[in-house]
Amino acid sequence: MIYMTIYFYKEFGPLGYLASYSNHGFYKNGKYWATVEHFYQAHKFLNTELRDIIRHASTPKEASKIGRDKDNPLRRHWEYLKLDIMFEAVYRKFMSHSDIRNLLLFTNNAEIIEETTKENYWGCGLLYDGKNMFGKILMSVRDLMRRIEKMYFISKKGYEIKYNEFLNVDNEIIETNREMGESAKRDNDLRENQEFMQLRVKAMYELPQKKERLRLCCENAIIIEDMDEFKNFDGSKVIIGSTVKLDFEGDICEYTILGSEEGDIDNGILSCEAPIAQSILGKRKGEEIEFNGCKIVIKEIMKL
Repeated sequence: MIYMTIYFYKEFGPLGYLASYSNHGFYKNGKYWATVEHFYQAHKFLNTELRDIIRHASTPKEASKIGRDKDNPLRRHWEYLKLDIMFEAVYRKFMSHSDIRNLLLFTNNAEIIEETTKENYWGCGLLYDGKNMFGKILMSVRDLMRRIEKMYFISKKGYEIKYNEFLNVDNEIIETNREMGESAKRDNDLRENQEFMQLRVKAMYELPQKKERLRLCCENAIIIEDMDEFKNFDGSKVIIGSTVKLDFEGDICEYTILGSEEGDIDNGILSCEAPIAQSILGKRKGEEIEFNGCKIVIKEIMKL
């Protein structure tokens, strides 16, 4: 079967849901991110105050402007980490919104290209010979969405957390409805009551979407510690559930490779589906990998 190529750019129009600027927010570690762009730009930095300034930026364009300010020093290893950061943001966006997740899946196996003449790395570039890394991430997330419907890797601890979150969503809905009632009492002109409208969106859309995402994760969970590969792990190669020491051109960093929902680069956890992990899975101690124009050497492989 032949699939057409999908070109997109701006957050407007029928394909706008693909863009990093699209108004499809998500939560990470209890914090709300209004767009993929907000998340990506903020995670260029480890400074928590600067991150919060970017997170609260009024528009993704404003978030991008702050993130591109060269007076703000980038975090170490940004060139290595930026693909994983973008992957995590795009993944969480589509996992948080079933409507656009279905739209992405309906693209089947079509090639997705960000059609911007100004960007040769994330998009196709002026001569359409760019790397199109954002389009490739969208296609990778699409593939992951298909696999999650059948299997979903997660640690025992991660599963317990997600299952408890799933059980608690109904309580969150009840509490949000209570807060809606209190808000309506304070200001009964509901058309002008912004607090009430935000709570209504949370109760009617955000929390049910969250419950569905958690249900999907729990029902299709494959516990990493129960996998034969993990039980028979001998430290000879990188697997899901292993901890690795990586040499980023002289800087040694330690990461544990876990499931998609557990990915958290700031806390040393790589999603097994994200670019860095995908490049080192199956590799052995001492091997050198070319990644995003940089070299990574696997120094040590340990068990979770």
